[in-house]
This record gives sequence, structure tokens and C-alpha cells, in this order.
Amino acid sequence: MNVEELNTERKKQKISIEELAKRAKLPKGTVEKVLFGIVKNPRIDTMQAIEHALGLDQQEIITSSAFPALTLEEREILALYSNLDHMGKKLVRQTLVTLNSSESVHIQKNKNS
Repeated sequence: MNVEELNTERKKQKISIEELAKRAKLPKGTVEKVLFGIVKNPRIDTMQAIEHALGLDQQEIITSSAFPALTLEEREILALYSNLDHMGKKLVRQTLVTLNSSESVHIQKNKNS
């Protein structure tokens, strides 16, 4: 998402720059420099923090045409996953690996029967 779109969304949601900075956990000066175009190539993590603070990262995953083969349920799962902290994501990955490997064992047993 570009800076103009971020500004449009911020104004649409009626969020001040100060509030946006607080939600994004960024210094107010950083958010101002990005949104006013002073920083020409902002860091990706800064842009992602601002998008997240505006709730755009979740919407983008759910409606994105980048993954047309995904069902709405799969997109919702990705959106929920994206909001987890590092430990939450680690737990989800471990759970999925465990579920997939036990499913593989189950399928192998059925094939050999």
C-alpha cells in the first residue's frame, strides 16, 4: 500500500497521526515523515506497522487476489495468524507440523493395510 492510500484510510477512519503512531508503536515523528512524504523510501516494517494499526493488513489478506486459490476460510486463518505475536505463530506452526505428520502416518498405515 502506498503513502497516499494510507493517508486516505487514516482520514476515512478519522485517526490522528498521534493516535496512529500510538497504535503502530512508532514515534510520532516517524509516522509524520512517512505520511507527509518526507521519507521517500520508508522501511517495510514501518509501513507494515502503519498498515496493521489501520487494520489494513487483515483486510488485504482476506480480499487479496494474490491468493485466488485460497478459500475465504483459509484467508481468514491467514489474517488471524498475521495478528499473532512470535510465540503464537511458533505454536501454530508446531501444531500444524504435528497435525500434518500424524495425518501422513495415518494415511501411510491405511495404504499399507
